[in-house]
Amino acid sequence: MPEYELVLSILNEKGKEFIFSSYPQLEGIVSNIDEVNKEIEKWVTALTLKVM
Repeated sequence: MPEYELVLSILNEKGKEFIFSSYPQLEGIVSNIDEVNKEIEKWVTALTLKVM
C-alpha cells in the first residue's frame, strides 16, 4: 500500500509523462491505474472483512 500511495502522489504532482520517463517499469501500472484502483479496493475490502 505505501508504494501504491507513493505512485499516486507522484502521478498527481508530476503527471504520467514524468513517471514514464523516470520510472519506465511503472508504465503498465500507470497506464491502467483505474483497473489497479479497482483491484486494490477489492483486496482492501476482502482483508478488512477477514480481520473483523
